[in-house]
Amino acid sequence: MLRRSIAKEFRSHSLALTAEATDMLVTLLEQQFPGNAPHVASLQSNFLKQILSSSSKAILPAGINVIDVKELDLLLRSASNTALVGAPQRQQLDDALSFSVIDAFSMPKWNYLPTRRTFEKVNGESMLLHSSAAHKTNLFRQRYNLVLQRLMRHPIFQTNNIPGGAGQKSQQLTSIESLPGSNGMKCVLGMLSQIEEGKYFLEDLDSSIQVDLTELIGQPPQGLFTENSIVVCNGYMVPGSDIYRVTRMALPHAESRTQTLRAFPNIDFLGDGVDTEPSLRSRTQLAETALREQDVNHFFLIFSDVWLDDPSVLRNIQSALVGTRQMITSKSKLIGVIFMGNFVSPRFRGDLDTYYQSFAKLGELLAPRSGSGLLPSGCQLLFVPGPTDPSPSPDCLPRPRLSTSLQDALFSASTLAQDKVKFTSSPCRIRYLSKEIVLFREDVSSRMRRHSVVNATSHDAESFVGLLIRTLLDQGHLFPLPLPLQPIFWDFDHNLQLYPLPASTLAQDKVKFTSSPCRIRYLSKEIVLFREDVSSRMRRHSVVNATSHDAESFVGLLIRTLLDQGHLFPLPLPLQPIFWDFDHNLQLYPLPASTLAQD
Repeated sequence: MLRRSIAKEFRSHSLALTAEATDMLVTLLEQQFPGNAPHVASLQSNFLKQILSSSSKAILPAGINVIDVKELDLLLRSASNTALVGAPQRQQLDDALSFSVIDAFSMPKWNYLPTRRTFEKVNGESMLLHSSAAHKTNLFRQRYNLVLQRLMRHPIFQTNNIPGGAGQKSQQLTSIESLPGSNGMKCVLGMLSQIEEGKYFLEDLDSSIQVDLTELIGQPPQGLFTENSIVVCNGYMVPGSDIYRVTRMALPHAESRTQTLRAFPNIDFLGDGVDTEPSLRSRTQLAETALREQDVNHFFLIFSDVWLDDPSVLRNIQSALVGTRQMITSKSKLIGVIFMGNFVSPRFRGDLDTYYQSFAKLGELLAPRSGSGLLPSGCQLLFVPGPTDPSPSPDCLPRPRLSTSLQDALFSASTLAQDKVKFTSSPCRIRYLSKEIVLFREDVSSRMRRHSVVNATSHDAESFVGLLIRTLLDQGHLFPLPLPLQPIFWDFDHNLQLYPLPASTLAQDKVKFTSSPCRIRYLSKEIVLFREDVSSRMRRHSVVNATSHDAESFVGLLIRTLLDQGHLFPLPLPLQPIFWDFDHNLQLYPLPASTLAQD
């Protein structure tokens, strides 16, 4: 069908395509405009028309009637340099299109309606910080319904169409209401709760049942199961009782963003139209294609626990930004710098004067009124509050943006452009081209571990982080703890939901302080981190003169020396004292995958 459309469009311009050129164009169209929906065909047709516009055809050699790969490439380049589907120029993207921030209190809310199997947009004026009890009930019903509807699209719960097995399902969900009196193993979707102290229950929309979790002891956990977690359980009714004994507990499988948007193509979850309006979607896709063709690396710089009252923190920010500017080339661009709280050290927590002075110092550092600033042209600044930063509701999520008085303090001593600085909530969303990025600053990991129903304390750091990530994605929620442990504004719980799944989620936890040297274990790799002035002291105390070497060859000699010696600092003890019983921490044996000895 697509090949016929391409041939017809080119034929209307008295042109023909070779087989190779047709294959190239088909591949491009399928990548840029995937799917079979009617609006996709319209986008593909518009794309072809603009390729064959008079301004694009003018680049072809005179007398050409058959388009080969070379000529097709000329047409594509010419069209891209004009204005494909109203897109911005290849060299410069429209800022409003390429980068936007969606605050938690401005993001639209969509309620899922199970009877109609679609979403209904909620009137923003009806959403209140202090809403009625019915809104609290709706919060949990929405969480459950969102998980249930995506779980029923998973292949495990889909109808089996294999001959001989028609009408059967590989897995059948049983409602909790029908469990009493049943026999055999049953699969149940429910929310873990503690209706009675010391007793756990599973709840769905209509009923609840007490559960026995003793058989889960010793099993490798599939996630972090806390109260209010929505879980999939296999188990059976204990004979002669109303207790459901769980033999296996798992998280409901997450659904990819592509699958969600395919299921609900007309729902604008973020409210910016990029996922639903064909023209905007086309513009962002073409802009991303242009970036890939130019091989431009766009990146963000992220700082967390930025204690602005600490002079060493400001110096380190300055060093990082100066180093980043030196790295930027024509093939790289710094899109934004993200500062995440807490913004003052614990000893000044709650002292507003310290906040004002600290933000004024930061503004003066970034863009002083005299002299050049540290930020590249067009770079965005984003501030996300932390758990202890001043807030009208310090314990509730989502956490509002920092006060305007702090914003005024930032601008008072600087030349920062106000349209390039955004103070936002936690969590918040960044839309960068077609990608959605979630930013969230909260101490999630320790609290999820502490309140896990099934013991999670035995896991090492690496496996625990993996469990935590899987739990948040499969729950589709940034903080699935009970409301008494983590209060949430009931009407704004949708801002903590990860549905549809974003392209990236940055849930920034507490910063870890460690020793020097230290080891990082990432998957099977060992990485050594060491901060010491090694090179100058090794050169100064070399027995054989090393001063004649240039910098590059000396660094090579130093690296070889440390690796061959199997030690990070092989100097005599009077020159570099070492705790004798802890010298093994400086040994490079066995050799790690990577060693960062920062001089």
